[in-house]
Amino acid sequence: NGVINASGRNFIASGENLTYNNKDGVGELQSKISFTNTENGTTVTGDKLLFQKDNYMELVGNLVINSEKIVAKSSRGKYNLKEEQVYLHEKIDFESHDKLTAGTMSKGVYDVKTSIFTGDNFKGKNKENDIKSDKMKYYTTENKVDFGKNTVIVTPESKLRGNSLNYNLDTE
Repeated sequence: NGVINASGRNFIASGENLTYNNKDGVGELQSKISFTNTENGTTVTGDKLLFQKDNYMELVGNLVINSEKIVAKSSRGKYNLKEEQVYLHEKIDFESHDKLTAGTMSKGVYDVKTSIFTGDNFKGKNKENDIKSDKMKYYTTENKVDFGKNTVIVTPESKLRGNSLNYNLDTE
C-alpha cells in the first residue's frame, strides 16, 4: 500500500493503495487517482479506479476530465484503453476554460485521440445564446459543435430550430 506511479505508451498515472490480481489483470486503486495523456496533456482524475490490464480503467467518484479547451465532470466514467475513449453514462457538467460555454448532457463519450466530445440531451449556454439539443458533437480542437435532432438555439435576436445545426464557438 502507498503511492503507485505507472506509465505507458501515451500516459502517466498515479494513485494510492493498489490491489491487483496477476492471473486476470484485474485491480483497484483506492484513492487520489490521476492520469495524464502525454500526447495532448488531457488529465483525468477521480476517487477510485477499477481496471483490467490492457483492457479498461473505470474511475468511480468525482471524475474530472481536463482537456485543452474544456473541463467535464461526472460521477464515474470508463476508459476503454484499446478504443482510447472515455464513456460517461451519468450526468455530465462541463465548462470551457474561457468560461464562455457551459452546460450539461448525458451519455457522453470523449475520444482522447481526436479530442471530440459527444453527448445526448444537451442543455447549455454560449455567451448570450441558450442551446438545447438531443444530440451534440463538440470538436474541442476546432472550437465547433454539431447539433442534431430537436435543436433550439436562442440568441438575443432570433430563435433557430433544426435537426442538424453547425455552431462555431468563435464566430457564433
